[in-house]
Amino acid sequence: MNTAGNPSILICVDEYAEGDIKGRIYEASVDGHCKFTGALSLVKTLEAILNSGDYPRSTMKVRSFGKEQQAGKATNGTGAKTARPESVWTHADGRCATFSMSIMFRQNASWQGTLRWVEHDRAEDFRSVLELLMLLDSALSSNDDKTEFQAEDHT
Repeated sequence: MNTAGNPSILICVDEYAEGDIKGRIYEASVDGHCKFTGALSLVKTLEAILNSGDYPRSTMKVRSFGKEQQAGKATNGTGAKTARPESVWTHADGRCATFSMSIMFRQNASWQGTLRWVEHDRAEDFRSVLELLMLLDSALSSNDDKTEFQAEDHT
């Protein structure tokens, strides 16, 4: 997939143990970073970032069992949401691994794009959120020498 012109999202993985993933997300429209504490937290935070910029535009409305959900706003916890240059956050790195992600499409209630493992300069396309999570897991599982770290406070 050609990701030229699509905003990049940086995923810094600080902890990974037995399939559990924790870290930070950096994106140019979010002031600071957003923390995530598991795969669901990662997906929900990324979805909120994508919804706040409405790009790429989702082709389907998310369904739920509860009340109709509003599009989430991704912030750093202070409520601030200001754009900043990509160079400010592109040099951040995770204690276990760092990934750069570009999402080309949000179709069929999922995401399609490219995930690049920064430390190994390898990239793979993904066709769904499940495939994205499996790519993250395969990279982190193969990174045995760094996967059992405890997180430092990155505030």
